[in-house]
Amino acid sequence: MSSGNFLKFLLPIVTFPVLAAFALNFVVGHTQSSGWGEKLRIQCESSETPYALPYSGITQVDGALCILVSVFHASFTSVSLPFTFWFLISAVPVTAFLYVEAFRRRVPSLPIKYPIIPGILMQTATFGATIPMWWLFAILTGVTNLRPSSATTTVAQGHALAIAFGIFIGMFIPTISMFALLDPYVTAVWQFFPLFVSFAIAAHLLVRPTSKDQESGHTIISILYIASFIFSSSVHLAVVSSRLHDLGRLKAFFFPSTSVLDLSLNDDLHALHLLQWDALFGFGSAILGTLWFARSRMQLLGLLAWHIVAIPVMGPGAAITGVALWRESHLNSTEKPVDAKK
Repeated sequence: MSSGNFLKFLLPIVTFPVLAAFALNFVVGHTQSSGWGEKLRIQCESSETPYALPYSGITQVDGALCILVSVFHASFTSVSLPFTFWFLISAVPVTAFLYVEAFRRRVPSLPIKYPIIPGILMQTATFGATIPMWWLFAILTGVTNLRPSSATTTVAQGHALAIAFGIFIGMFIPTISMFALLDPYVTAVWQFFPLFVSFAIAAHLLVRPTSKDQESGHTIISILYIASFIFSSSVHLAVVSSRLHDLGRLKAFFFPSTSVLDLSLNDDLHALHLLQWDALFGFGSAILGTLWFARSRMQLLGLLAWHIVAIPVMGPGAAITGVALWRESHLNSTEKPVDAKK
C-alpha cells in the first residue's frame, strides 16, 4: 500500500474508531464504573431528585431527560460551571462547521449531508465519540479533499444565511439561556438543540428560498466563523488568564483524572470528570481531522504549527475555526490546486 493510500484510508480507519471507543470508555465507562450513573438512575426513578419532572409526560423520555438534566445541573456549581461554559461555547463553532459542510453543492454521505444525525448522536452517544466518526466519514468520502470548484464546493448565499440563523437561534440562544436561567426545564429543552438548529434552518429556507440567493455565501460563512472565533477565544482567554498564576489549577481545569472517581465524591466532580473527557476526545479528534485538509507537506506543517500555538492561547474551538476559515478561503479561491508532492 502506498503512503498516499495509507494516509487516506488505513490511518483514519484505525485512528478515529479507536478514539471513539476510548471516548465511550472514559465518558460512559467511567460514569458507570464509579456507580454515579446508577446513582442518578435510581434517584430519577424514585423521584429523589428535584430534576424528576414531567418534561414531556412520557415516562421513558422524562426518565432519560432527568438523568441528563441531573448531570448538567451537577456541573452548574462554582467548581464545574466554568468548564461547562467553556466547553459548550467552544463547541458552537464545531457545530457550525458541520452544518456548513452539509450545505456544499455536492455532499457524498448521509452523516455529512444531514448534520442532524451527528447532532442527535452528540446528545445521546456523547460528543467525544460522535466527532471522531464524523471525521472518519469526511475523510473516507473525500470531504476533506475538496478542491476549489463552484460546482461542488460553494455554499449558496441563501444556505449560508440559513446556517447562520439556525446556529444563532437553535444553539447559541438556548445555550446562553440555559446558563442564564439555570432552570431544569430550560436545560431539558437545550438537549434538543440539534433539532432546533435544523428546524430554524428549514424555516429560514421556507421564508427565503435559496432560488433568490444562488451566489456564493463565502462572505457570510466567513463572518460566522470570525464571530465564532472571537467569542470562543475570548472565553478561553478569560479562563487561562485567571488561572495562569497556578499551572496546577490550569492543568486540572482542562485535563481529567485517568482513574475512575470514587462514588463518595460530590456530584459536581463526577459531572466535571465526564465533561472533561467528552471535550478532550471531541475537540482532539476534530483537531486531528483538520490535518487532512493539508494538500502539501508545507500545509501540513503549517496546520501543525497553527494548532501548537492556537490551542493553548485561543482554545480548541478557535483553533478549529481558524482552520475552517482558511479552508473556506481556499475553496473559494481561483488559484490552481497545490501540488501535493511539494
